[in-house]
Amino acid sequence: MNHTITTNIDHSIYLFLEQQSKATKRTKKSIIEEALKLYQKYQLKAQIESGLKERYNEYKNINNEYLNTQFNSIKD
Repeated sequence: MNHTITTNIDHSIYLFLEQQSKATKRTKKSIIEEALKLYQKYQLKAQIESGLKERYNEYKNINNEYLNTQFNSIKD
């Protein structure tokens, strides 16, 4: 399903869009759609990286707790 979006964008961005459209012989619509898809991928990548960092920190904490427990059991 197609949706119509009406918006105002900065003049310099519009000129760039127009330039790219002429240079690549693609429609402005297809360039904007591709840009939004790339932006969506970038957002997903950032979310995944954030989740992985959280999991890694959680793993490090669990591992440190386990090591401390092992060392304490050896000391006793």
